Amino acid sequence: MARADVFPAPVRGRAENSSTVAAHRDRLGEIIFADAALRERLNAIIHPLVGDRMRELEREAGEVASEVAIVVHDIPLLAETDVAGAFNVVVVVDVPPRLQVDRLARERGMTRSQAEARIGAQAAREQRLAIATIVVDNSGSLADLDRQVAELWGELLRRARALGRGRFSPPAGTT
Repeated sequence: MARADVFPAPVRGRAENSSTVAAHRDRLGEIIFADAALRERLNAIIHPLVGDRMRELEREAGEVASEVAIVVHDIPLLAETDVAGAFNVVVVVDVPPRLQVDRLARERGMTRSQAEARIGAQAAREQRLAIATIVVDNSGSLADLDRQVAELWGELLRRARALGRGRFSPPAGTT
């Protein structure tokens, strides 16, 4: 596992003084999204660990599934990592940038400039949409989003069953 001493002092101090990094997620986000080199260093440590865990969970799901095994991975930086081809389906939840900034400011307490910096440090909207198999529009209400997710789940079940034995198999060369 990653140790706190692999990070420069601003991050190390936060990690060493907390029982969980989650307790300082907002502050860690500020530090990481303000420093591209530090973000790359963190990603180089975390992404292999996450990949290993994802493959483990996929194997477990396949072993216990009686009819269909659909494994959903929530990967915030998928467009940046250039691994979208490793998935049968890539769902991108999309929202116009202005609304995204408004929501980050309102729901996470960020300033507009913090929200814009966070968004600016990530893949552009066009990059995310380019890797999408399916796009879910999140510009409406939560009820609209719930309806779209229910429809999406039905579509994923249909696709899984159509693949025979009902399982999404990993694309060639990804196991």
